[in-house]
Amino acid sequence: MTAEETLNKIKQQNRDRAKRYYLKNKSYVPPTASHEPTPRTVAFYNDTLKTLNTILGESPNYTKYKDIIKKINNATYKNKPYSTNTKKNFYQLILKLITENKIKVSIIAYEKYKYNFDLLKIISKDSTALIQESGETVMTFDEYLPLIKNEYGEKSKEYLISKLYSFNGFRDDLNLTIITEPIEAGDDTKNYVIIPSDEEGVCLIILNEYKTKSKYGVQNLTIPPDISLLIKNYKKNNNLNDNELLFNSKSLSSYIKKFNNKIGLNITINKFRQMKISEQLNQHTSPEERLELSKTMKHSPDTSKHYKRNI
Repeated sequence: MTAEETLNKIKQQNRDRAKRYYLKNKSYVPPTASHEPTPRTVAFYNDTLKTLNTILGESPNYTKYKDIIKKINNATYKNKPYSTNTKKNFYQLILKLITENKIKVSIIAYEKYKYNFDLLKIISKDSTALIQESGETVMTFDEYLPLIKNEYGEKSKEYLISKLYSFNGFRDDLNLTIITEPIEAGDDTKNYVIIPSDEEGVCLIILNEYKTKSKYGVQNLTIPPDISLLIKNYKKNNNLNDNELLFNSKSLSSYIKKFNNKIGLNITINKFRQMKISEQLNQHTSPEERLELSKTMKHSPDTSKHYKRNI
């Protein structure tokens, strides 16, 4: 090696060393998201943050990414590891906190959190594909609803929620504000349930905010008479008034999981969607019917296939 080549090699080594030091110590704040989160999204992140705080403590130091990642990956609940999707949500929330709260971390730290989020996202998709290939079965609503009715009663909150999910494969969108009559200029960040005062009238759900609104727009859903009657009776029995939340919560994810776990069922909102889509796809398989189902579920026809299970 000539003297000039040796000098160039030393220069390159110094540049590499300087770059590594820069990446390790430079504070990095990603650009802030421009759009406002929906109430459903806010409720989801609040629930996730509560769980994350039990793992990391109230004021974690996100610059110490190795400790944070180790705690998350080794965390358990009731002596069982957290699911892939739950851990993915933890990393998604950390990335959001760093961005929105302008938490200064090194580029390496941010990229490590991003790497774990992306990795778990891939693992989750692979797991779903494997489950579909293995022929996993899900309960039908005809099998499920009697169990809830027998355990909690026909007038219960649990039964009404379950009936609504049997009607439509909602996401966590049932943060419904009660009104009696349609309003001309309502709050377009709220979801509503119109509960008419007359006995014959059916209820109407208006979804102003949900995950795929940008594609499908505001949804006006006429509720079947039997479920409308349940809603009216529930409002009356619980002394609910206009402008109050029907279920007194902006998010039902935790509640749904809890009341199902109580009777030994592993049912979540995602499982409700699997049940609804599986029922429909096993009954209706033409392209036109699959397209109509995708509109009902407010996602693409390809997404419906990912939810489908045997029944």
